[in-house]
Amino acid sequence: ITTRHEEPEMARNYIQPGAVLTMPAPSGGVLAGAPVLIGTLFGVAQGDAAEGQDVEVLTEGVVELAKATPLAIALGDRLFWNTTDNALDKTATAQVCVGVAVAAAASADTVVRIKLGAVTAAGT
Repeated sequence: ITTRHEEPEMARNYIQPGAVLTMPAPSGGVLAGAPVLIGTLFGVAQGDAAEGQDVEVLTEGVVELAKATPLAIALGDRLFWNTTDNALDKTATAQVCVGVAVAAAASADTVVRIKLGAVTAAGT
């Protein structure tokens, strides 16, 4: 007796895993390693690109980014991107939550490790 092994069928509308997205570089262009915020979509540029050129942007994973100083950050704190200071902080008002701290950072530290896309709702 032989059995036929069938591969599971994937959804026909599946596009990609989504950890890295290709999108047009924002106004002014972008350098590799720089944060990118377009609307509420946040990530880290994986290469240099002039404004409007396609650039791959990492939207999931753990990265180290600039943080506000002085500001102490605890493991698990929700982090927001401050477009004025170009740094992460803990201020929810008028800012986008972009991830969660995966390591503590002292007040004087200039960077913090963040899990991109690990967003928890306010009040949780």
